[in-house]
Amino acid sequence: MRIHVGQAERRWVMACVVTLLLAIALAATGCSGGYGDTTQAGIYLTPFDSGEHGFTIMFPSGYVRTEPPVDQDADPSLMYQVYFADPEGAQSAGTALDVLAIAVHRMNRTASRDDFREHLDEFRQMAHGLVGKRPKLRMVEPFEVAVLGGKPALRGVFSYRISGQDVAAMAYLVPVEDRAYWIVGQASRGTWDSAGRLLGSSIDSIEFAEPEE
Repeated sequence: MRIHVGQAERRWVMACVVTLLLAIALAATGCSGGYGDTTQAGIYLTPFDSGEHGFTIMFPSGYVRTEPPVDQDADPSLMYQVYFADPEGAQSAGTALDVLAIAVHRMNRTASRDDFREHLDEFRQMAHGLVGKRPKLRMVEPFEVAVLGGKPALRGVFSYRISGQDVAAMAYLVPVEDRAYWIVGQASRGTWDSAGRLLGSSIDSIEFAEPEE
């Protein structure tokens, strides 16, 4: 069944997506200095290194990092998760809506670049499963092949509503060896203009490596 998105909502979500994509493009072509420098004018980022889980990323300075415990009874594949939230951004019932979230899942096989293409439908199913069920969920852009951190990835865009607030999100699923990285940048309608550029630059900065022993 095809999901229809209202014109006003579609215009807003697509404007959010354009902002985020523009931020990613500018970050990719701009000059990045040392840790704590700006990737472009007005964007300040702070490094985060998870050597144990094989990635580094620059997150927006001032965002608060949280590493909640993993409940493997609820999700046996989940190895690690970290959130970077804007404490001054939009909130719903005390929960921040302007967030960069990264979850690391263990896969039951090692994925090469050829495996990614061969099992694309399975990875799409995995991505949709990670999006899950959300109030007023709209898949604005289907999950399609992209590249993030030099790795093949799936990228999709969706929106949903929580406590009367509209939220737009861009998500990447990046299989690397026996791990799958689920990376989501989201912001509310009211804060997207300020949060979108930060999230775009952060997502573009991610790098993958072999996990440390």
